[in-house]
Amino acid sequence: MAQIVQGTNLAWALAEAVKPHLSALERSHVFAAIGAGDTFPAIRHLLKSVAIKRIPLRPDLVQQCKTWLHAYVGHNDEQYLRRLIEDYLVPYSMNVPATVRVSRLPTTSKPGQLVALTAQRHRFGSATDVSIGISRGTG
Repeated sequence: MAQIVQGTNLAWALAEAVKPHLSALERSHVFAAIGAGDTFPAIRHLLKSVAIKRIPLRPDLVQQCKTWLHAYVGHNDEQYLRRLIEDYLVPYSMNVPATVRVSRLPTTSKPGQLVALTAQRHRFGSATDVSIGISRGTG
């Protein structure tokens, strides 16, 4: 019974994490499979989608996938799923960005930056000046 609950919880957690990257049709199929109790095919599909689309997952969710797979030792898909988890999920979960603090204050360029960029453009000319044959600094 604990295995069924663990699989169902993992399936819903994966579905929630991957949902923004799935089409409406994929979401419908996954949610219907989980709702019908077919968690193994749903998890297999979600893991495949994560690997193909390079969707980063939280490290704790990847660990849950690894733990879940222990119950399927000897299953026809075990080696395939293990490769997906080890070769794709684990490396990409390590690159999940930490929470980034966002400043709600508007940013503006400093007046000196704009002057420096404008001065540099006048000094060297722009790409459009060169392409139409205009040369700067000649009388």
